[in-house]
Amino acid sequence: MRTIDITPKWEPLIDPMIAALQNAIPGSDTWKLVREELLRLAQCADQVNANRDAEIKDYEAAQTLLAEAAQARSQEYKRAQADEEDES
Repeated sequence: MRTIDITPKWEPLIDPMIAALQNAIPGSDTWKLVREELLRLAQCADQVNANRDAEIKDYEAAQTLLAEAAQARSQEYKRAQADEEDES
């Protein structure tokens, strides 16, 4: 069985939603529905931003750990080279 996704995209819905608000009586079902959908969209956007910020922090922490590990390996290599020269 094949599934067809008919979920609308948000961008083309903005103008019809604005028109619905302009023609609706404040407090009407249309007004409430559009408000609820915009709030849901805002909550989704906030969650995406929060996830992105967490991913950026994780990436920065990983970069710091990699840089520290590389620096430690470099220092170990230099010590090993110095020890070899001392033994010669």
